[in-house]
Amino acid sequence: MRPPRIGVFLRDGRLTVVALTGRDRLVHLVVAGAEDPAATLAGELQARGLASGRLRVALDRRLVVVKSIELPRAAGGDLGRMVAFDLERHVPFPPEQTRFDWVALPDHVAEPRRVLVVAAEARTVDRALALVAGARRRPAALTVACHALPALLPRALPPRHAVWAHLHDGVADLLLLGGRTLLTSR
Repeated sequence: MRPPRIGVFLRDGRLTVVALTGRDRLVHLVVAGAEDPAATLAGELQARGLASGRLRVALDRRLVVVKSIELPRAAGGDLGRMVAFDLERHVPFPPEQTRFDWVALPDHVAEPRRVLVVAAEARTVDRALALVAGARRRPAALTVACHALPALLPRALPPRHAVWAHLHDGVADLLLLGGRTLLTSR
């Protein structure tokens, strides 16, 4: 049997957990106000028969910087190094305290290379990973919560541009999509 798929959304010290078991059973729980959130999470997962499975952790969109940047095209250039070098102009924290990832966006050869970057303070990422370790689990993914939403879309979509508005707890996240491709968010 496949291990359960478990997602944890971190927001303002509250953990919202959703798990899909191999039997297509949905489990939902909230950990709030716990003195030791990691131990409480481990106990809650154990009590619900979710003793195995890696955790997919989603950060609140307000904790990260998401930005589409343009980089010059360079033959044989290391795009990752170019992103790292250019990143300090786009984030409000020092480069040595930044954790980031990026994905190349669709573009044309005659235009600058477009890249979607997500960056967070190192302590934000470290806290999320410490929570996973404290719950005696391994991370399957660390993402921005709203950026995982396109996985809910049908696999075959017309290549049109769309805006997806997701409202939760009085907060609206906007995703700008080109078909299933995330172009940016607000």
